[in-house]
Amino acid sequence: ERSNSCLRSRFPDRDGTPMVAIEAPEHVDIPVDDLSALSDKARDEAARAFGARALRTPFDLTTDIPLRFRVFKFCEDESRLLVCAHHIAFDDWSMSLLRGEISLSLSDPQRPPPALQYVDYAAWRERAANPAAIATALAWWEKHLVGAPEVCSFPTDRPGDESAPAAHMDFICDEALSDAIRALAQSQRATMAMATYAACAVALSAHTGLKDIVMGVPMGVREQPELETMIGPFVNLLVMRFDLSDDPGFATLLKRTRDTFLDAYTHRDAPFERLVERLNPTRSFLHAPVFQVAAVMHNATDDGLGATMASGGAMHDEIGRAHV
Repeated sequence: ERSNSCLRSRFPDRDGTPMVAIEAPEHVDIPVDDLSALSDKARDEAARAFGARALRTPFDLTTDIPLRFRVFKFCEDESRLLVCAHHIAFDDWSMSLLRGEISLSLSDPQRPPPALQYVDYAAWRERAANPAAIATALAWWEKHLVGAPEVCSFPTDRPGDESAPAAHMDFICDEALSDAIRALAQSQRATMAMATYAACAVALSAHTGLKDIVMGVPMGVREQPELETMIGPFVNLLVMRFDLSDDPGFATLLKRTRDTFLDAYTHRDAPFERLVERLNPTRSFLHAPVFQVAAVMHNATDDGLGATMASGGAMHDEIGRAHV
């Protein structure tokens, strides 16, 4: 993508240290699959099957840029675009921005690139970092997580089998349930997100038998207006810890969740990778360090294109339908 250097970045290894190499803007050939000979149902199934495979196809970030495109031609005047992006250079908010970038590129291919890009933000962040504040935050996190379980014993269908395909289940909270959750959250001066985190902790406790629950919460860090229109990985990971040892009622747990989240947010200056270094947990290829379950609340803007999202090691998005 010509105007966003972070989407043209590779991360080669140099003597054991990852480096950033930004590729020069160049024309990219996008694969096109002609599905016009298939029936409507077969076309849709073929496109979705390829999307599922693409989601499970890893990026080699030493040689690949973190963004892939593929076009599915349904008929002469209808195509679909599949976008696969790696989280190292992309967040959920960026997908909406990319849709806008694509629309602008089609209407004005010669438009100038943005005045500010993610590399500028990264450089500013490095200059503005407050070592004392980061050290204070890391000390708080270390104390907060003393004695926490390193591994969540959530039962999976195929423990330790990394080759097993993942799956997802969709469900919808109807308006009445959503209103009830919102009212409960407001009664405890909490948010819908906090209520969701508390509910996830209850579910994890029920399935694992644990009373000490550790869960990750991705937190957007677009705290300046200029960052709201910038593509990049503006995410830090907070670690929520829930104490259910006294079998609290949900209202009590929600109050604790609110306090825990606000404390965690106050100490968000500590990058998660620095926290992992500080805690130095036992490392394993079978699980992620510190937490293995995350609760994610997406609040990206809706651009009306009806896109769907799934995420994992890579993220894919079917960008609606393009009518020519």
